[in-house]
Amino acid sequence: MNYNEGFKMKLFRFLCLSTLLVISNLAYSDTADHHPETKLFKTIPLSAHIFMLQGKGGNIALITGEQGLVLIDADYAEMSEALAGELKKYGGLEQVRYLINTHWHGDHTQGNEMIGQYAPIIAHDNVRSRLLTRQEIKQFGMVSEPYVSHAVPSITYNKSLTLTVNGETLEIVHFANGHTDGDSIVFLKQSNIVHMGDHFFSGFYPFVDVGTGGNVRTMADNVAAVLDRIDDDTVVIPG
Repeated sequence: MNYNEGFKMKLFRFLCLSTLLVISNLAYSDTADHHPETKLFKTIPLSAHIFMLQGKGGNIALITGEQGLVLIDADYAEMSEALAGELKKYGGLEQVRYLINTHWHGDHTQGNEMIGQYAPIIAHDNVRSRLLTRQEIKQFGMVSEPYVSHAVPSITYNKSLTLTVNGETLEIVHFANGHTDGDSIVFLKQSNIVHMGDHFFSGFYPFVDVGTGGNVRTMADNVAAVLDRIDDDTVVIPG
């Protein structure tokens, strides 16, 4: 996406305004209800070997190939059976080599409990810390109890980490204090695809989890930084 400076300034203002709006209780309530009631995944091909899986929670990226499967995010626990069924089309759970969590929220990490029995989990340092302890999102009345050991990231990083698998270089970059304090954005270099995590909400106002380190202005700055790194051919996966 080749964005000029005028567009970036408009985007910055939109993000600031929309995030301020979502801070109201009504906006929080609307955002909390955005997940559809579904137990199936819709699979969208992004390239010959990369797919986006849309379920109930955060969108999952699936990278396939001879070296096995890589997942970015894992949806809710209630979607795990459906996810296992979807992965059978590509060799099954036994073929998963890595799972990357973009941040700690349950709609992206509850599936860790299933996937973590087959593959190591990669995330920012702060994601591990939060999944090891009790977390709460007061605006939604949501509590997350500590995860079991195999569902917690065992490979963590501070600023960036590079993973090369199936001929694809995944650059996992920490964009600090945006949506949370542990956000990763994943750039798939060869395929020119980026998984934004919840730095990008498609079709409705974003939620910034200020209770766990999120920040309105920093999130807007982070999105502007991503725009500087991508071009008009980049495929963007929203959280």
